[in-house]
Amino acid sequence: MRATLLLVLSLTCACSPLMPVRQDAGEGDGGRSEVSMPGPDAGPLDAGVPTGQVQVDVLLEGRSRLGARSVRGFRPWRGGVAVVGPSLVWVESGTTPGVFRMPIEGCGGPACVETIATVTRPSAFAALPDSVLVADVTALRRYIIGGSVTPVATSQSEIVNLTTDGASAYWTTESSAILKTPFGGVTSTLINSNGTPFAMTVSGTRLNWVGVDISGLQAVMQSIGLDGRGAREDRRSGSGFQTMKGDGRFLFFARDTAPSTVVRQTLSNGLLEVVGTNAQGVTDFAIEATRACWTEPGTSAAANGRVRCVSHESTQAETVAEALPFPVALVAHGGSLYVLAAGTMDQAFGDGRIVRIAWR
Repeated sequence: MRATLLLVLSLTCACSPLMPVRQDAGEGDGGRSEVSMPGPDAGPLDAGVPTGQVQVDVLLEGRSRLGARSVRGFRPWRGGVAVVGPSLVWVESGTTPGVFRMPIEGCGGPACVETIATVTRPSAFAALPDSVLVADVTALRRYIIGGSVTPVATSQSEIVNLTTDGASAYWTTESSAILKTPFGGVTSTLINSNGTPFAMTVSGTRLNWVGVDISGLQAVMQSIGLDGRGAREDRRSGSGFQTMKGDGRFLFFARDTAPSTVVRQTLSNGLLEVVGTNAQGVTDFAIEATRACWTEPGTSAAANGRVRCVSHESTQAETVAEALPFPVALVAHGGSLYVLAAGTMDQAFGDGRIVRIAWR
């Protein structure tokens, strides 16, 4: 029998230990036969998702419109936080739009926050080991942390989606063109999307994206090799789409309007498994060696967002933090998660917080 852990989690600025909130079993997938589901006697949560004490700290608060977000089309949030060297780097688009950093351990307030650059409005974001890519409406730039700023590409219209394989930037506007810009090179059209590009990532040796129709409900997952060959349609969803993220082993994606379903694809064999259901929307993923985690924003009128994680050896997600004010982006580093919680609508998203979730 699976045990279910129940405990109310409270978010505080003090460093107080917190126990895991809840273990959520994977549920049905609407009869989709291509997705493997856990059986009724599935074992307990794998050790890859820690089940010890969780400590949640607010590293910074009072931030204005955290995260990258386009105002075009369906206005998706598209990440906006990274760890580069000893720094936590993020973007904001509120009262002082810009690219910022602070020591990863924080400093108890805003005193150690450094403005890397001021921008008009960050609409998309991606990270590399030494830098971050920020789409400032129509201008795509690479910010070398502690170094220079390099123009990457310029668009005639707002950049909505952005990802990288380390050698090139892949990006889209509201049009159907999937664009590729090698760093230091010239932009070219890799392929045209079937539907308006809505989300994009690199998994393995392929670029993955989702095209949606005018309603946003009919979603077509598509991919192409990073060399521009082998384009294909992978699957379709008729109930909307949230976001996606991949690495060298997995592709995670969240489909359906809230409540949403989180799916993991193993690249080596194509296996699809539901690893989360009843998600309160999904805005971002972070993939680590033993687990993947994601942010569920909840509603902007209340602090009811949460973060869930799942072991790569399990199909059962665990809620590791909740009562978060609209979490929109996260990054994993050194056994901890760093989360951008954008705040609440009644405060015009001026009450954003940067939160660290650590296992003890």
